[in-house]
Amino acid sequence: MIRLLWTLAVSGAVIALGVVLVLRWLGAAGVPVPLRGQSPISIRYEADRKESAAVFAAALLFRLAVFLAAALLACLVLYPGTGAHWALDIWKKWDAWHYVNLAELGYAGYTENGQHLFLVFFPLYPWLVRLVSAVTGNTMAAGLLGSFLCYASGCVYLYRLAAWELGREAARRTVLFLSVFPYAFFFGGVMTEGLFLLTTAASLWHIRRHRWWRAGLWGEFYHTLLAECRYRGPFTYEISTRTFGTVAGEERSDNVSAPWTIAHNYDTYLYPAFREYANRK
Repeated sequence: MIRLLWTLAVSGAVIALGVVLVLRWLGAAGVPVPLRGQSPISIRYEADRKESAAVFAAALLFRLAVFLAAALLACLVLYPGTGAHWALDIWKKWDAWHYVNLAELGYAGYTENGQHLFLVFFPLYPWLVRLVSAVTGNTMAAGLLGSFLCYASGCVYLYRLAAWELGREAARRTVLFLSVFPYAFFFGGVMTEGLFLLTTAASLWHIRRHRWWRAGLWGEFYHTLLAECRYRGPFTYEISTRTFGTVAGEERSDNVSAPWTIAHNYDTYLYPAFREYANRK
């Protein structure tokens, strides 16, 4: 009974917070909803290279510290006397198995229950892991290092975006809260979360600064080669598209929106071609 009441209380608080945040977001977008507030005025502070490098270093060091803490816990407490390999193997959980095997064997060589993994495991992250493994010599280490670097780079873009809109202090808190959030450990695993953060934050940053082709490039890395492996990906891409229309305003013209639309939709043709190629292999 106590567990049920606790679950209901926590779930209710989370749902209530989510509803409040959605209402505030809709209100800031101009929708007449309760709890509507004034849209914040952009401070337009742009972080320089030195400040961006400091954010990258701090985010990377934080991920390395979490990795070392998990390695010590695995080797000294959870699996004492079984070898240092657990420093890496403790991260080989859930989808990490699939990404490691896809990076090592490719889509044609790796199957599960006799089926190729085409549904949710898009190629950008396995390609990245395979590229980094040429340096590390170990696929698990390559996956972790790739995730660390993507996460740190994503934090830089997130910091720059938050600083532009809300100022330096708010940007620092944004990166801090993102890093210490309980589920943030996924950013440091052999998962696509770090790459997801990088491509999304980079695309939104360039949209905000009216750098449309850079935004389109990052957006297509995300949408075509990464986002379709995440069911919430199309929703986030729709936010990017809406933001593009809102920010550009009267500056948007057919010359800009036409190639953007083409870039957004060409993956409709790319994915079947990718599947056909893999099946032939």
